[in-house]
Amino acid sequence: MGNDDGPKVSIGDLTGLGQVAVQLIKTGEHFLDPLLSPLLKEKGLQFAERSRLKRRVDLASVASQAKDFVGDLPLHPVPDRILQPLIEGASNEDEPSLQVKWAALLANAATTEHALAVLPGFPDILKHLTPLHVGVLDWMY
Repeated sequence: MGNDDGPKVSIGDLTGLGQVAVQLIKTGEHFLDPLLSPLLKEKGLQFAERSRLKRRVDLASVASQAKDFVGDLPLHPVPDRILQPLIEGASNEDEPSLQVKWAALLANAATTEHALAVLPGFPDILKHLTPLHVGVLDWMY
């Protein structure tokens, strides 16, 4: 008994089919582009706006918690190399238990004059941690 899996297709047949498929795709894209572009652009703008709003809400939550941590302590300028990644990371965090850690980091950075109190790598480390990691670190500490 032979192994007959159906008709055999040569490489030449696939090449021809590929060119036809490419032409169909191009034709379809040219037709759909003016129809879909306004919709896709609008949806993209809506997504971007929702994303910006979410980031602002997350950052506001972190900042509010940091303010509570700081209380009446005097504030000091935070170096840009620390503040920029800290704000970026905090604005991307929606997990409440991790927002507390971002708030503590922001409060520490804002209330200490010593340049090495909050190292520039701390925001980068924190953005890679999960709530489980933070829980283990809290338990160990």
